[in-house]
Amino acid sequence: MYKLSFSDGVEWAIRIPAEGDVHKPSRIRSFYLDIITQRFISSKTSIPIPRIHYWSLDSSNILSRPFVIVDFIPGTNLSKLWNDRTWITDQKREKIFEQIAGWMTELSALEFDQIGCLDWDEVSGTHRIVPFPDSSPFLVRLWQDSEEQNSTAVPAGPFNAAHEYLSFILSVRRRISDSSILAILQLFLSALPDSTLDGPPFTLCPPDFDSPNVLVDNDGIITGIIDWDGVRTLPRHGGAAAYPAWLTVDWVPISYGWKKDASPEDNMRYDSPTELASYRRAYLDAITRASGGKLTHVTRNSHIWTTLHNGI
Repeated sequence: MYKLSFSDGVEWAIRIPAEGDVHKPSRIRSFYLDIITQRFISSKTSIPIPRIHYWSLDSSNILSRPFVIVDFIPGTNLSKLWNDRTWITDQKREKIFEQIAGWMTELSALEFDQIGCLDWDEVSGTHRIVPFPDSSPFLVRLWQDSEEQNSTAVPAGPFNAAHEYLSFILSVRRRISDSSILAILQLFLSALPDSTLDGPPFTLCPPDFDSPNVLVDNDGIITGIIDWDGVRTLPRHGGAAAYPAWLTVDWVPISYGWKKDASPEDNMRYDSPTELASYRRAYLDAITRASGGKLTHVTRNSHIWTTLHNGI
């Protein structure tokens, strides 16, 4: 990303994909669907997502590469401040939760009947759900360890249920390299999901809903939510109604840095399990207020989806 500053004080950012075959048709398709969806979200919600001014999907431009020009959003990554005891306060946490809960409630109101990517149909003048391009971040991560990753792409979606979507991911994982752990996950997958949350409506969600992608000012006002690459529709409890990822880091023990027997100095950069549980309760309260209770059950039960999805 490059920052563009103009003499009148306006600041834009130009984003240029730098890795891989950026001219591959499926890569361009994925790039296009991201733009379509981000513009849709900007038009339908008050979420501070970078506004798109211009884009080029091919190399027929002065840069000879695809690019997109968006508003430059000032602010500090929340990840740099969340555990800074000189900055963070209970009041700032509550303010952050209230803002996010309000926007995620707005996003949850945009409902879809399938899991997939959002596209624009020129003929009907409406948006519709389409399959994932094989260069979407979702599929790239899924196939990155496979010797078959350059073979013919497996059709991915649209999916009609959360169970169907997770079953697809698990079937690919088992075909790449099966194990007893994946077999156990298959058992859990058939037994655990809440049937009331299995089907539509599905919702959009920030693809990487974590603190590095939330920008704040010094008062705890969120100035932007960034990095929407690979945005797609998901079940509500895995989409807009899920807990933000930095509140559920203890649900992924392999990457959780806090240790029970570590010194206070070593643990000070992390939230303890007790703190995380209290933050989730506070966020759930914020979601309840913002949605009038409509999303309380969904958010409260999002641990089922999160745990299964992370495991698979």
